[in-house]
Amino acid sequence: MRKHFILFSAIVMAAALATGCGNTTSTSSSTPAASQTESSSETESQTQELIEIDPFEDLNLVFYHQHNGEIMERDRGIYSETKCYRICSEHGCNMNYRFDMDDVKGEGESFPIRIVCTDLSSDATDEENINYVKEKYGILLTQASMDMVAKFEEDPIVEFDPFEDWDLVYTTDMSGEIYCDTDISECKGAHIISEHDCPVGYEAIYPEGKDEFSLTEGDIIKYTIVYSPDHGETIYKGEEAKEKIEEYQWYRLNITRTEYESIVDLSNSSSSSETEETTEE
Repeated sequence: MRKHFILFSAIVMAAALATGCGNTTSTSSSTPAASQTESSSETESQTQELIEIDPFEDLNLVFYHQHNGEIMERDRGIYSETKCYRICSEHGCNMNYRFDMDDVKGEGESFPIRIVCTDLSSDATDEENINYVKEKYGILLTQASMDMVAKFEEDPIVEFDPFEDWDLVYTTDMSGEIYCDTDISECKGAHIISEHDCPVGYEAIYPEGKDEFSLTEGDIIKYTIVYSPDHGETIYKGEEAKEKIEEYQWYRLNITRTEYESIVDLSNSSSSSETEETTEE
């Protein structure tokens, strides 16, 4: 059919030249050429406007271990800072980075990650994502998935004294029994332990033959740290507790002291203060 059209055009051209109407024929024949030129320009323009992006080019994911050992992302706001996110957003295209946190194992190990247009289902293939974003938004994704190498930035290790800020005050109750009137959990050392989710407590060792209900002034009480990673089934004390805590590096703690001695002294007790005030009156 195309060959017949070309032949027909040639006959019309010859007849026109013979009758002196060559200019009119020339003008009408140039119209399709102009249309082809305009169409070609539009195609070139569309090709030039296609934006090519590597969605993982500047994605800087960083991970860290929580105190319980669970791996987490350091900064989830990092996605909105990528070139891909910015350009896609400008074109009305919403993209999501997706990966399974269970695939992130440790420093230097790779894990699969992909980017998916939210217009499509989560199980859309890479090819479907690339073609869809290209056709609808004029953005050419150079890839839609890759194996990324994990980078970790752990919290700094804190060196601390678990007995810091201890200033134990002893006093007597109505029956005359001596007891410690200080809330140990409010001390700075205890706060640091709590902040790091470290299951550490304190054990009081009383003089031989005594307990917390039979103290007398001048008694020496020794306190030691107690660590139980399984909530009571296994217990470590003193230096052994320190070693186990530092061995489990996710607590990010270095302990400077494991024991503390306190002398029962009523001179600074609340009851002593009250007595002095009464005497002065």
